[in-house]
Amino acid sequence: MSRRALTRSSFTILWMCAHPLELFAARDMLQEPSNAVPLPADDPNEYILGSIGRHHIVVTLVDPHNIDRDAEAVAKQAKQTFRHLRFCLVVGIGSGFPSPERDLHLGDVVVGFATVKHWDHGIIYSNSFDHETAGKRVEAPQPLVSAIDKLQRRYDDHRYGNGIALMVEALAAGPRTMLADGLQTALHVLSKDACGYRGALVRRSHCDPRRASLDLSYRREASVAVHYGLVASGSTAIRGPRARNAIRHLLGDILCVDTHAAGVMNVLPCLVIRGVCDYADGEQNDWWQEYAAATAAIYAQQLLGTLDPNSW
Repeated sequence: MSRRALTRSSFTILWMCAHPLELFAARDMLQEPSNAVPLPADDPNEYILGSIGRHHIVVTLVDPHNIDRDAEAVAKQAKQTFRHLRFCLVVGIGSGFPSPERDLHLGDVVVGFATVKHWDHGIIYSNSFDHETAGKRVEAPQPLVSAIDKLQRRYDDHRYGNGIALMVEALAAGPRTMLADGLQTALHVLSKDACGYRGALVRRSHCDPRRASLDLSYRREASVAVHYGLVASGSTAIRGPRARNAIRHLLGDILCVDTHAAGVMNVLPCLVIRGVCDYADGEQNDWWQEYAAATAAIYAQQLLGTLDPNSW
């Protein structure tokens, strides 16, 4: 693709980040990232422009320190500047909701076939949730769902499954990424299997969560699994297992919680892609966030490489 031929009308996909780690991971996925396209002087957003496959991508960041510029405001401005935007991918880290039925590991990817928008129209406490009004369920855009199905078939036919774990290793060893230190630490812990965790339910009472690793030997295809299902998006971060379980009971089989997609959905059709960096239980560490940011970005890159630009 010739960068000299590009205009703002060339860009059709918005990639929304909410953390600098997510922005670093997104930039690593772009082919020839560039800011060569002139932008309006009155646009306060910051963008990284590039391409993936046959798509021209606009990457932007929601500043968590600017309370007047939430995800909806950033998306509205991006849509005004890049008037041909058709979809938004909200890509980054998220809090997973483990259960005995879902083999959900740190670093796995959750893709929201549907999202419960504004799930937190109610009152949340540290250990319980008083639900007043159910959020609205919004389905993922059909062209992206078709691309997801196509990508899943490719995974099924490929010797190495989704290949995400291999790409994380390559990214950690590469010279470009600003995530290298965190990725290398996470990969080291995974290789050591420090606590012998197996399955979705992590018992942190007897092991330092910073050293939590996963026994992945029983996974047939890859050490990073991709889960498809329901994501809850609102303005509230969940930091307690009892509240997490109460929300799942009220809303159904929630895989992950997100705090930005609900606002973006007021502007553009949206797909949520989250790398699991914690279990919504208050335990966090930086290098799991870096690993999860990388796995989510890699999946998004794979998906855009599959998406037919003539499908909408």
